[in-house]
Amino acid sequence: MTENTLTQAANACLQHHAVWLSRRETPCATEQTRQAAREYIRAHETVQTLSIRHWLSDFMHQHGAELTAILAPELIHIRSLPAYLQHRALDRATHHLCDALASWLAAGNEINHAQGCAVLNAVGVRPDAASRTDSQQK
Repeated sequence: MTENTLTQAANACLQHHAVWLSRRETPCATEQTRQAAREYIRAHETVQTLSIRHWLSDFMHQHGAELTAILAPELIHIRSLPAYLQHRALDRATHHLCDALASWLAAGNEINHAQGCAVLNAVGVRPDAASRTDSQQK
């Protein structure tokens, strides 16, 4: 994934956001507003996914060796295992990561999204709450 792809996704998200906001101001456009809100939310989710993948890829390039060393008891010989056992080993390793993340958050550590991707910060960390409401209205 390139930074260019993420920028393109963010631009699309901002365009969908503008369309949704303009539909909200149009009387009697409930269905159009709902559809525009859904498209905006999907576009925002794409930006989030690409951003997370980008930052995790960078993290793994910098710290992947240390992380796999920590998870070695689950991952040792993974390449020689059948596919279903590889998936099981990865599931167990993921479980350990989830536990570690939950413990870190439970300890009161702050989530500093400002250090994250500038593109994600530009579109907002989460879609507008009103867009979720609009996407569900009938």
